[in-house]
Amino acid sequence: MTHVYEGYAAGFIPTHIIYHWADDTEGFIGYLPSDNSIYVSFRGSVDIRNWLSNLSIDKKNYKSFPECNCEVHSGFYDAEQAIIGDVLAEVARLKGIYTTAAIKVTGHSLGAAMAILTGMDLKKAGY
Repeated sequence: MTHVYEGYAAGFIPTHIIYHWADDTEGFIGYLPSDNSIYVSFRGSVDIRNWLSNLSIDKKNYKSFPECNCEVHSGFYDAEQAIIGDVLAEVARLKGIYTTAAIKVTGHSLGAAMAILTGMDLKKAGY
C-alpha cells in the first residue's frame, strides 16, 4: 500500500521501517527530495513495552562515547543500541544514492531520546 504524503512531507519516499520487537521500538527512514534530506524518525511511547524502556532508569556507561566518561539512561540506550546497526546501514545506503543529502533525526517522547542517541551514533560514524 502506498501512502500519499501532503504538505511539507509531499514527495517523501519511505525506504526502511525501524522495528525491534523486544521493546516495540518503531520508526522509519526515508528521503524527502524537496529539501534533499534523509529522515530518521522514531515513534513515541504507546504501549507497556515502551513504558518499560522509559522506566529502566538505571544509568549505564555511554559506550558510544567512552571519552566523555558519562552515563546514559539504560532503557533509552538499550533500545537505541538494538536498532542502530540497521539505521546506520540504511543511512549509508541512502547517502550512497543521495550524496549531498542532509541527515535529520527526530522523534517524540521516547522517540526523542532515541533520536538524540541515534544522532550521536551517526555523528560518530562520520555523518
